[in-house]
Amino acid sequence: MVVPAKWGGLSREEAIAFADDFLNVGFQFETPDTDELLSLYFFRQTSGAVPVWMAQAQAAITARGNFGIPEIVGSTEAFVPPGQSHASGLKAVFRLGAEAPFRSTGLALFALDGWLVKVRASSARRTPAELEQWMQAAISELDLPTANSPVAMPVIECSAPLSFDNAVQDAPEDIGANLLGGLMNDLLLQQEDKPETLSEKTAGAQWCIDSTLGGVQTIYRADEQTDGYLLALGDSGVAVQVYRDTLSGLLSEPGSAAAPRFDIALHNAKVSTQFAPQDRLPSPQRVAEVINARRIVSRTTTWGDKRDIEITAPAEE
Repeated sequence: MVVPAKWGGLSREEAIAFADDFLNVGFQFETPDTDELLSLYFFRQTSGAVPVWMAQAQAAITARGNFGIPEIVGSTEAFVPPGQSHASGLKAVFRLGAEAPFRSTGLALFALDGWLVKVRASSARRTPAELEQWMQAAISELDLPTANSPVAMPVIECSAPLSFDNAVQDAPEDIGANLLGGLMNDLLLQQEDKPETLSEKTAGAQWCIDSTLGGVQTIYRADEQTDGYLLALGDSGVAVQVYRDTLSGLLSEPGSAAAPRFDIALHNAKVSTQFAPQDRLPSPQRVAEVINARRIVSRTTTWGDKRDIEITAPAEE
Protein backbone atom coordinates (compact mmCIF):
# COMPACT_ATOMS: atom_id res chain seq x y z
CA MET A 1 0.00 0.00 0.00
CA VAL A 2 0.98 3.64 -0.39
CA VAL A 3 1.14 5.79 2.74
CA PRO A 4 -0.33 9.21 1.86
CA ALA A 5 1.38 12.55 2.45
CA LYS A 6 -1.78 13.77 4.23
CA TRP A 7 -4.04 11.57 6.33
CA GLY A 8 -6.99 12.49 8.51
CA GLY A 9 -6.36 16.12 7.66
CA LEU A 10 -2.80 16.00 9.01
CA SER A 11 0.56 16.14 7.25
CA ARG A 12 3.05 13.28 7.37
CA GLU A 13 6.07 14.45 9.35
CA GLU A 14 8.10 11.32 10.13
CA ALA A 15 8.71 7.75 9.01
CA ILE A 16 10.69 5.27 11.11
CA ALA A 17 11.86 1.69 10.48
CA PHE A 18 12.00 -0.30 13.71
CA ALA A 19 13.29 -3.53 12.09
CA ASP A 20 15.40 -4.58 9.12
CA ASP A 21 13.78 -4.93 5.68
CA PHE A 22 10.99 -2.56 6.76
CA LEU A 23 9.25 -5.37 8.66
CA ASN A 24 8.16 -2.95 11.38
CA VAL A 25 7.56 0.64 10.29
CA GLY A 26 5.75 3.67 11.66
CA PHE A 27 4.50 6.95 10.22
CA GLN A 28 3.62 10.09 12.19
CA PHE A 29 1.10 12.73 11.08
CA GLU A 30 0.56 15.92 13.09
CA THR A 31 -0.66 19.50 13.16
CA PRO A 32 1.94 22.31 13.16
CA ASP A 33 1.48 22.84 16.90
CA THR A 34 1.30 19.05 17.56
CA ASP A 35 -2.01 19.34 19.39
CA GLU A 36 -3.31 16.49 17.24
CA LEU A 37 -1.42 13.36 16.19
CA LEU A 38 -2.11 10.33 14.05
CA SER A 39 0.30 7.39 13.90
CA LEU A 40 0.21 4.45 11.52
CA TYR A 41 2.25 1.28 12.14
CA PHE A 42 2.77 -1.90 10.11
CA PHE A 43 4.52 -4.94 11.60
CA ARG A 44 4.61 -8.65 10.84
CA GLN A 45 2.27 -10.99 12.65
CA THR A 46 4.66 -13.78 13.65
CA SER A 47 2.76 -14.84 16.77
CA GLY A 48 -0.48 -14.23 18.60
CA ALA A 49 -3.44 -12.50 17.01
CA VAL A 50 -5.26 -9.17 16.87
CA PRO A 51 -6.73 -9.49 20.41
CA VAL A 52 -3.27 -10.09 21.93
CA TRP A 53 -1.57 -7.15 20.26
CA MET A 54 -4.55 -4.89 20.88
CA ALA A 55 -4.33 -5.67 24.59
CA GLN A 56 -0.57 -5.05 24.51
CA ALA A 57 -1.08 -1.68 22.80
CA GLN A 58 -3.69 -0.73 25.41
CA ALA A 59 -1.28 -1.70 28.18
CA ALA A 60 1.38 0.51 26.59
CA ILE A 61 -1.03 3.46 26.68
CA THR A 62 -1.80 2.83 30.34
CA ALA A 63 1.91 2.56 31.17
CA ARG A 64 2.74 5.97 29.69
CA GLY A 65 3.56 8.27 32.57
CA ASN A 66 2.59 11.50 30.81
CA PHE A 67 -0.96 10.27 30.16
CA GLY A 68 -1.86 10.12 33.86
CA ILE A 69 -4.43 7.38 34.38
CA PRO A 70 -6.20 6.84 31.02
CA GLU A 71 -9.88 5.99 31.40
CA ILE A 72 -11.33 3.77 28.69
CA VAL A 73 -14.63 5.10 27.35
CA GLY A 74 -17.06 2.22 27.00
CA SER A 75 -15.12 -0.93 26.13
CA THR A 76 -12.87 -2.41 23.47
CA GLU A 77 -15.06 -2.89 20.40
CA ALA A 78 -14.80 -4.82 17.14
CA PHE A 79 -15.05 -3.03 13.79
CA VAL A 80 -14.84 -3.82 10.08
CA PRO A 81 -11.51 -2.64 8.56
CA PRO A 82 -11.37 -1.33 4.98
CA GLY A 83 -11.28 -4.12 2.40
CA GLN A 84 -12.70 -6.71 4.80
CA SER A 85 -16.23 -8.03 5.18
CA HIS A 86 -16.55 -8.61 8.91
CA ALA A 87 -15.44 -7.28 12.29
CA SER A 88 -11.83 -8.46 12.34
CA GLY A 89 -10.40 -5.32 13.95
CA LEU A 90 -10.54 -3.92 17.49
CA LYS A 91 -10.62 -0.32 18.69
CA ALA A 92 -10.73 1.61 21.98
CA VAL A 93 -10.87 5.26 23.04
CA PHE A 94 -9.57 6.80 26.27
CA ARG A 95 -10.30 9.95 28.26
CA LEU A 96 -7.10 11.47 29.63
CA GLY A 97 -6.52 13.41 32.84
CA ALA A 98 -5.92 17.15 33.14
CA GLU A 99 -2.16 16.62 33.48
CA ALA A 100 -1.93 14.91 30.08
CA PRO A 101 -0.92 16.86 26.95
CA PHE A 102 -4.04 15.56 25.18
CA ARG A 103 -7.75 15.44 26.02
CA SER A 104 -8.34 12.05 24.44
CA THR A 105 -6.46 9.24 22.75
CA GLY A 106 -7.51 6.23 20.71
CA LEU A 107 -6.24 2.98 19.28
CA ALA A 108 -7.28 0.57 16.52
CA LEU A 109 -5.64 -2.63 15.31
CA PHE A 110 -6.38 -5.18 12.59
CA ALA A 111 -4.68 -7.91 10.56
CA LEU A 112 -3.77 -7.71 6.87
CA ASP A 113 -2.49 -10.96 5.31
CA GLY A 114 0.36 -11.74 7.70
CA TRP A 115 0.78 -8.16 8.90
CA LEU A 116 -0.75 -6.12 11.70
CA VAL A 117 -1.88 -2.54 11.19
CA LYS A 118 -2.04 -0.29 14.24
CA VAL A 119 -3.54 3.20 14.33
CA ARG A 120 -3.03 5.70 17.16
CA ALA A 121 -4.85 9.01 17.47
CA SER A 122 -4.48 11.76 20.09
CA SER A 123 -6.10 15.19 20.35
CA ALA A 124 -5.87 18.11 22.76
CA ARG A 125 -9.28 19.43 21.79
CA ARG A 126 -11.56 16.56 20.72
CA THR A 127 -13.79 14.68 23.14
CA PRO A 128 -13.40 10.89 23.16
CA ALA A 129 -16.52 10.54 21.00
CA GLU A 130 -15.22 13.09 18.50
CA LEU A 131 -11.81 11.44 18.44
CA GLU A 132 -13.35 8.03 17.73
CA GLN A 133 -15.21 9.46 14.73
CA TRP A 134 -12.03 11.15 13.48
CA MET A 135 -9.95 7.99 13.91
CA GLN A 136 -12.57 5.84 12.16
CA ALA A 137 -12.76 8.32 9.28
CA ALA A 138 -8.98 8.27 8.93
CA ILE A 139 -8.97 4.46 8.83
CA SER A 140 -11.62 4.57 6.10
CA GLU A 141 -9.29 6.76 4.01
CA LEU A 142 -6.65 4.03 3.83
CA ASP A 143 -6.39 2.33 0.46
CA LEU A 144 -5.90 -1.27 1.58
CA PRO A 145 -6.02 -4.56 -0.33
CA THR A 146 -8.86 -6.93 0.40
CA ALA A 147 -8.14 -9.50 3.09
CA ASN A 148 -9.76 -12.29 5.04
CA SER A 149 -9.21 -12.31 8.79
CA PRO A 150 -11.16 -13.99 11.58
CA VAL A 151 -13.66 -12.08 13.69
CA ALA A 152 -11.75 -10.50 16.57
CA MET A 153 -12.88 -10.79 20.19
CA PRO A 154 -11.33 -8.69 22.98
CA VAL A 155 -9.21 -10.62 25.46
CA ILE A 156 -10.77 -11.78 28.72
CA GLU A 157 -9.29 -13.02 31.98
CA CYS A 158 -8.45 -16.73 32.07
CA SER A 159 -10.67 -18.73 34.41
CA ALA A 160 -7.60 -19.91 36.34
CA PRO A 161 -3.84 -19.31 35.91
CA LEU A 162 -1.51 -22.07 34.80
CA SER A 163 0.42 -24.03 37.41
CA PHE A 164 4.00 -25.20 36.88
CA ASP A 165 6.15 -28.04 38.17
CA ASN A 166 9.43 -26.77 39.61
CA ALA A 167 11.07 -30.11 38.73
CA VAL A 168 11.17 -29.06 35.07
CA GLN A 169 14.47 -29.63 33.28
CA ASP A 170 15.87 -29.78 29.77
CA ALA A 171 14.45 -32.57 27.64
CA PRO A 172 17.04 -35.09 26.38
CA GLU A 173 19.14 -33.67 23.53
CA ASP A 174 17.89 -34.83 20.15
CA ILE A 175 19.05 -33.12 16.94
CA GLY A 176 16.33 -34.87 14.93
CA ALA A 177 13.62 -33.57 17.26
CA ASN A 178 15.16 -30.10 17.11
CA LEU A 179 15.00 -30.18 13.30
CA LEU A 180 11.36 -31.26 13.41
CA GLY A 181 10.69 -28.50 15.91
CA GLY A 182 12.16 -25.94 13.54
CA LEU A 183 10.10 -27.33 10.66
CA MET A 184 6.94 -27.27 12.78
CA ASN A 185 7.60 -23.68 13.77
CA ASP A 186 8.14 -22.67 10.14
CA LEU A 187 4.97 -24.45 9.00
CA LEU A 188 2.93 -22.70 11.68
CA LEU A 189 4.25 -19.30 10.62
CA GLN A 190 3.66 -19.98 6.91
CA GLN A 191 0.11 -21.09 7.72
CA GLU A 192 -0.53 -17.75 9.45
CA ASP A 193 0.54 -15.97 6.25
CA LYS A 194 -2.10 -17.71 4.14
CA PRO A 195 -5.53 -16.03 3.88
CA GLU A 196 -8.43 -18.41 4.40
CA THR A 197 -11.99 -18.39 3.11
CA LEU A 198 -13.90 -17.00 6.05
CA SER A 199 -17.60 -16.45 6.57
CA GLU A 200 -18.92 -13.58 8.66
CA LYS A 201 -19.46 -16.01 11.53
CA THR A 202 -15.89 -17.28 11.52
CA ALA A 203 -14.24 -16.31 14.79
CA GLY A 204 -10.66 -16.53 15.89
CA ALA A 205 -9.56 -17.98 19.21
CA GLN A 206 -10.81 -16.48 22.44
CA TRP A 207 -7.57 -15.25 23.95
CA CYS A 208 -7.33 -14.77 27.69
CA ILE A 209 -4.83 -13.12 30.00
CA ASP A 210 -3.22 -15.67 32.31
CA SER A 211 -1.00 -13.27 34.26
CA THR A 212 1.12 -10.15 33.94
CA LEU A 213 4.84 -10.13 34.71
CA GLY A 214 5.12 -6.35 34.88
CA GLY A 215 5.15 -3.51 32.40
CA VAL A 216 3.86 -4.79 29.08
CA GLN A 217 5.05 -8.38 29.52
CA THR A 218 1.91 -10.49 29.65
CA ILE A 219 1.07 -14.18 29.36
CA TYR A 220 -1.82 -15.07 27.04
CA ARG A 221 -3.53 -18.34 26.23
CA ALA A 222 -5.76 -19.24 23.29
CA ASP A 223 -9.03 -20.93 24.22
CA GLU A 224 -7.79 -21.61 27.77
CA GLN A 225 -5.09 -23.99 26.50
CA THR A 226 -3.23 -25.80 29.28
CA ASP A 227 -0.18 -27.10 27.37
CA GLY A 228 1.31 -23.80 26.25
CA TYR A 229 1.16 -20.03 26.32
CA LEU A 230 2.36 -16.86 24.62
CA LEU A 231 4.51 -14.34 26.49
CA ALA A 232 4.12 -11.01 24.69
CA LEU A 233 7.08 -8.64 25.00
CA GLY A 234 6.12 -5.06 24.21
CA ASP A 235 3.48 -4.01 21.70
CA SER A 236 5.00 -4.63 18.26
CA GLY A 237 4.79 -8.37 17.66
CA VAL A 238 7.80 -9.77 19.56
CA ALA A 239 6.86 -12.71 21.77
CA VAL A 240 7.98 -16.00 23.29
CA GLN A 241 5.80 -18.97 22.42
CA VAL A 242 5.82 -22.07 24.62
CA TYR A 243 4.07 -25.11 23.16
CA ARG A 244 4.01 -28.89 23.25
CA ASP A 245 6.05 -30.51 20.48
CA THR A 246 3.65 -32.82 18.63
CA LEU A 247 6.10 -33.90 15.88
CA SER A 248 8.92 -35.44 17.90
CA GLY A 249 6.79 -38.54 18.44
CA LEU A 250 7.45 -39.39 14.78
CA LEU A 251 10.98 -40.35 15.84
CA SER A 252 9.84 -42.83 18.50
CA GLU A 253 10.11 -46.57 18.08
CA PRO A 254 6.85 -48.19 16.91
CA GLY A 255 4.63 -48.99 19.87
CA SER A 256 6.51 -46.74 22.29
CA ALA A 257 5.23 -43.44 23.62
CA ALA A 258 7.37 -40.36 23.07
CA ALA A 259 8.55 -38.47 26.14
CA PRO A 260 6.88 -35.05 26.32
CA ARG A 261 8.83 -32.09 24.95
CA PHE A 262 7.85 -28.45 25.26
CA ASP A 263 9.44 -26.05 22.81
CA ILE A 264 10.43 -22.44 23.52
CA ALA A 265 10.50 -20.09 20.52
CA LEU A 266 11.34 -16.37 20.49
CA HIS A 267 9.66 -14.70 17.51
CA ASN A 268 10.77 -11.36 16.11
CA ALA A 269 10.05 -9.74 12.75
CA LYS A 270 12.50 -11.85 10.75
CA VAL A 271 13.78 -14.82 12.75
CA SER A 272 12.33 -17.39 15.11
CA THR A 273 14.89 -18.69 17.62
CA GLN A 274 14.22 -21.97 19.41
CA PHE A 275 15.77 -22.75 22.76
CA ALA A 276 16.42 -25.95 24.70
CA PRO A 277 13.16 -27.95 24.89
CA GLN A 278 11.84 -28.78 28.35
CA ASP A 279 10.49 -32.05 29.72
CA ARG A 280 7.31 -30.40 31.02
CA LEU A 281 5.56 -27.05 30.70
CA PRO A 282 8.13 -24.46 31.87
CA SER A 283 7.20 -21.41 33.93
CA PRO A 284 7.98 -17.93 32.58
CA GLN A 285 10.85 -17.76 35.06
CA ARG A 286 12.29 -21.01 33.69
CA VAL A 287 11.84 -19.73 30.14
CA ALA A 288 13.73 -16.54 31.01
CA GLU A 289 16.54 -18.62 32.52
CA VAL A 290 16.88 -20.73 29.36
CA ILE A 291 16.78 -17.71 27.04
CA ASN A 292 19.19 -15.63 29.12
CA ALA A 293 21.64 -18.55 29.09
CA ARG A 294 21.35 -18.52 25.26
CA ARG A 295 20.73 -22.26 25.07
CA ILE A 296 19.79 -22.04 21.39
CA VAL A 297 18.97 -25.23 19.45
CA SER A 298 17.82 -23.75 16.12
CA ARG A 299 17.06 -20.57 14.21
CA THR A 300 14.45 -20.30 11.47
CA THR A 301 14.38 -17.45 8.98
CA THR A 302 10.71 -16.53 8.59
CA TRP A 303 10.95 -13.77 5.99
CA GLY A 304 11.80 -14.00 2.32
CA ASP A 305 11.69 -16.71 -0.32
CA LYS A 306 14.53 -18.66 1.28
CA ARG A 307 13.53 -19.90 4.72
CA ASP A 308 16.66 -21.36 6.31
CA ILE A 309 16.65 -23.58 9.39
CA GLU A 310 19.97 -23.56 11.25
CA ILE A 311 20.44 -26.37 13.77
CA THR A 312 22.87 -25.97 16.67
CA ALA A 313 24.74 -29.15 17.58
CA PRO A 314 24.68 -30.14 21.26
CA ALA A 315 27.76 -29.22 23.26
CA GLU A 316 30.22 -32.05 23.85
CA GLU A 317 30.65 -33.27 27.40
